[in-house]
Amino acid sequence: MAPKVYIPEEIQHPSWNGQLPDTIQADGLQFADLDVGSWTVKLEFRIGGQLATGSGFHINVPDCSKAIILTAGHNLLAVDGTRSTELAVLEPGEGPSGPAKYIVPDDDIHISKAFTGEHGKPAVDWGVILYPRDRFKGSMKDRGGFGYSLRLGHAQHVKGTLYVSGYQGVTMPGHPITSSGPLVAAYTDWLEYRPKTEQGISGSVVWTEYKGHPTVIAIHNSSPDPTKRKTGGSRGTRLTAALLSEVFRFANVGQWNVRLRAHGTPKQVKLLPKRGLFLCFPEGFPFARVRLGPGTAVNLLPAEVTKNTKQYAIEVQGKWALFNVQKQQVTLSADVREESLFTVMDKSAKNSKETAVEIVIEGKEKRMQVRVRGEKLKGLEDDCDDEDAESSEVSMVPYPSKETFVRFALEPASAEA
Repeated sequence: MAPKVYIPEEIQHPSWNGQLPDTIQADGLQFADLDVGSWTVKLEFRIGGQLATGSGFHINVPDCSKAIILTAGHNLLAVDGTRSTELAVLEPGEGPSGPAKYIVPDDDIHISKAFTGEHGKPAVDWGVILYPRDRFKGSMKDRGGFGYSLRLGHAQHVKGTLYVSGYQGVTMPGHPITSSGPLVAAYTDWLEYRPKTEQGISGSVVWTEYKGHPTVIAIHNSSPDPTKRKTGGSRGTRLTAALLSEVFRFANVGQWNVRLRAHGTPKQVKLLPKRGLFLCFPEGFPFARVRLGPGTAVNLLPAEVTKNTKQYAIEVQGKWALFNVQKQQVTLSADVREESLFTVMDKSAKNSKETAVEIVIEGKEKRMQVRVRGEKLKGLEDDCDDEDAESSEVSMVPYPSKETFVRFALEPASAEA
């Protein structure tokens, strides 16, 4: 294998590390099981002493004990900073006294840390509601909700049609209204769009067709800017990586602050040095390396989900791992890219408390998986002077592979990391 040459980041072309502007083409629905009525919810609450209604929607987050509903922050927090009360999810179906209501406990409500209650702040006007999965009825039990993608959270433009689905005051639960139109502008934390909206449907889902499935891209929360009503559009919070990270932490989703330690079959584990081999992202290097001893602490998060697929991404100190199969390197990107996504294959031993996984990249022609080796580090495991010895032995091999080492244990990092 040819030696890897370090080229300073400031003189690299953006295409080398996936930093070119990301534009998404909404490519229509492909045999999609569209159930907007089940995925959207009508909310009822008291705010400022007055009974009011709003909208919310389910987002299909895996590995979560409760379902996640996103909504506008001002449905949960008044302008004066007081929280709304008697928050209820109105469930489809008529009873003797109208739709059934699920009263949401205060502990299952989270409001954006940056939201103070002030209207007209589309970047931060959002909140989260946790909803018991055992309250889903019939076919809704396995449907999950709208898909999402961290990649859509930073795309500079989305070409195609956007939809806003939610509830007016008189709309019955389970029967949302939907408007459509183009994207006007994409800002860092919020979007501006042309689908018709009106007062009372705040918290509605803004979605598009992505990879053939209905996928959320924003939470509707604001009418058009009064200073540009003719040229602007309605506004909503983008589902950025920062927003979803806050949601995941509240809902206890994802693997946070873990190190990726080389693992394998019982026979392969015996070949590992006592201090272990770890994936690391050393400062000053543009690609991942293998370290003898503790590696870099990372977050492993669900990054893109449809009804049929779920893919993950690795966050490294505010950046995202990018798997360059052609160059056989794992580099870092400022944003989540298509090359950042991978499937997690659970390889945990039965009755073991340790989580072990394989990182599988869905290539255009074949599936690949991340592999680390420590051949260049042999003989150093007992040398205390080489406490942080490293080598460039990270690569990708066809999946499935029986080679060493394609499996990783998720080892909790120390609190100081």
